[in-house]
Amino acid sequence: MKKEDMSCIDCAVKNCNKMDKTYPDFCLTTHMDEEVLNEAMECYNEDENRKVTIAAAEVEYENYCKHTRVEEIMDFAKKINAKKIGIATCVGLLKESRILADILRRHGFEVYGVSCKAGTQKKTSVGIPECCEGVGVNMCNPILQAKLLN
Repeated sequence: MKKEDMSCIDCAVKNCNKMDKTYPDFCLTTHMDEEVLNEAMECYNEDENRKVTIAAAEVEYENYCKHTRVEEIMDFAKKINAKKIGIATCVGLLKESRILADILRRHGFEVYGVSCKAGTQKKTSVGIPECCEGVGVNMCNPILQAKLLN
């Protein structure tokens, strides 16, 4: 693999986490487009982004490696005063998503879930090759999931 094709997924150093080692030659941190970084950092000045970021950091600090991810989700939702939680799920994981929804509901949250196959659209309707229908004719629709959960 060429160095310019490498990214965080190829890193074993993880210096961006503790900054106690040397960054690898292909590191995105050391080769970051400053304009993109600054644009991203500016977004944290927006009230909602700041609130969510602080709540996420507090949950990480208070519960990291102590709580399950489900407990962390509930802690986070409480910190941002969320009453509703949306679950975008794979149709193959509906059983597990129902369990999650049950847990969330028992803790007072209103839960709404959208399966990836909601809307029931054929794969070929968006240009997916017909051969891909060998594992099912209907497409996963994450864009619709996001729109319905928003």
